Amino acid sequence: MNLKAHRLAREADRVRDWIERELPLDSLGRPLEVFVELPSTNDRLKELALGGAPEGAAVIALSQTHGRGQQGRRWISPPGKGLYLSVLLRPAPENADGAWLAMAAATAVADTLSAAGIPQVSIKPPNDVMTGGRKIAGVLIEPRIGGSGMEFAVVGIGLNLFHTPEDFLSLPPERPATSCRMEGVPIELADAALRVLRALMKRYRQAIHSPRCGDLRTDWAALRGCSSTSCNERKTGAPSQSTFGAQPGMMRNGNGASPVTA
Repeated sequence: MNLKAHRLAREADRVRDWIERELPLDSLGRPLEVFVELPSTNDRLKELALGGAPEGAAVIALSQTHGRGQQGRRWISPPGKGLYLSVLLRPAPENADGAWLAMAAATAVADTLSAAGIPQVSIKPPNDVMTGGRKIAGVLIEPRIGGSGMEFAVVGIGLNLFHTPEDFLSLPPERPATSCRMEGVPIELADAALRVLRALMKRYRQAIHSPRCGDLRTDWAALRGCSSTSCNERKTGAPSQSTFGAQPGMMRNGNGASPVTA
């Protein structure tokens, strides 16, 4: 192992150990795997889910070689630049609605950024968390659908932490991006992961316990800049199961995957 590989391996171990020490025992994020590099954290967690991993299991990578976002777009995932996190959810059948899971995840990321001091945080459907009109994070929900409905969902979260403008030169001008560092609020990787996991736990509980996700829907709508009622009335408003539910090509019995985005 060369010096750089050794340093990255030690960093992965440090991130895992710190999160496990600080994370509440009943929180999402346990058990936790942290890798130096993966093709995709979502793909790794789906393997673990199919092997029986419990709800809350999570995977972090310091970098991804095939990170993806909405519509299969590449998520820029260089080492030392961002949080690349996937979390496994196994909601009860009556709560297994991919739309609300996506809403909970996007709102949790927005909560995290606002609490850290990032200004003008908003949600731009279907899967973008924005600040000042530039994308800073994204959410990708990949469910497995069986004969009785959703068996599990993998929540993928990408959060730009230390990217610089040079990292985004390949993006088209109509899709501007930013990072916590560029916004003047640097957040260390382990701390960002801990904050996101805590916020996701809160919003997930809200989604499965609040009637029709009322409180969650209100907060999500506010981040979109509309009331929950007006969002409901728009075609691009609050997500519905008909919009984000089982579709042809969605992950069924391990064959293929189709994302649910927020």
